[in-house]
Amino acid sequence: MQAVATHRNDIYDDVGHPIPVTPSPSNEKEAPGSEALDAFVAGLYNETFNIVAALVNRSLSTSARTSASILLLDTPGADNPMCAGQQSGAPLSKLLSNYLQ
Repeated sequence: MQAVATHRNDIYDDVGHPIPVTPSPSNEKEAPGSEALDAFVAGLYNETFNIVAALVNRSLSTSARTSASILLLDTPGADNPMCAGQQSGAPLSKLLSNYLQ
């Protein structure tokens, strides 16, 4: 039985390529609780949409040729915070209003 790698270098040795490091948006300083929560929710929002899209795509995928398609548009997510000059993604209030209504 092989032990699970827990150190970054061990993981590199196991997979054979470097594991990317996501830089801290707060420049290596601790973010206040509200900023940390907003960053967590922005990632959760993104993953939720990706999972929903993947599930829809998987259920629609078929080897037969189709004559129709479904387009999934995340209109609440269309207001990209980066375009509005914000440094982070959508906050908790956006997730709650867009998906929990």
